[in-house]
Amino acid sequence: MYVKWDDSYSNGIEVFDNQHKGLFKLINDLHDGIREKKNREALGTALVALMDYTKTHFADEENAMRLAGYPDYEKHKTKHVAFIAQVSDIRDRYLNNEPVMTMELVALLVNWLKNHIQTVDRAYGPHLKASGA
Repeated sequence: MYVKWDDSYSNGIEVFDNQHKGLFKLINDLHDGIREKKNREALGTALVALMDYTKTHFADEENAMRLAGYPDYEKHKTKHVAFIAQVSDIRDRYLNNEPVMTMELVALLVNWLKNHIQTVDRAYGPHLKASGA
């Protein structure tokens, strides 16, 4: 396992903690596929699964923040949009046969996710809890 969940990533909102665990699993799947030198189709499938799950997770978070009147909603959403654009660019380059499926890519994804969860996502936890999320 490349990246492992621990309680330092928890923001206290169970549904989002569980989704974050799902993101960790998908990153581990991508890591394993690269390490095991899986074929292009398998790696592409892993990347698309990660993108799709990330988009769904971001939409769920954004909806909860919006409904709870979270004051940093727009700033948070902007970070989501930038990350999706970055990963979409990687996907597009991969589909154009550029060599982007590397351990450096996995490290980038892990670092972004860890930092985002432990700082930006942790910040909305108390607000959502107080609003009954």
